[in-house]
Amino acid sequence: MIAVATPSAVFLFDYSSEDEFALVTVLSVKNVAYITFIEVYIILVIDHEDADDATLACYQIDDDEPMS
Repeated sequence: MIAVATPSAVFLFDYSSEDEFALVTVLSVKNVAYITFIEVYIILVIDHEDADDATLACYQIDDDEPMS
């Protein structure tokens, strides 16, 4: 699994070989500062532009909504 953060979203790609990438899902999350994978979970640190704090969000790889 590869995650790519853009200014407006996080794109998750699966790869089976060096030449093949498949888009798994797109997370509509802005201002992602850090991404890590833990087993079947994706952990994101989301910066807040107007504050000194951040949000920690957890997603399952096959879901586009954060876990509660």
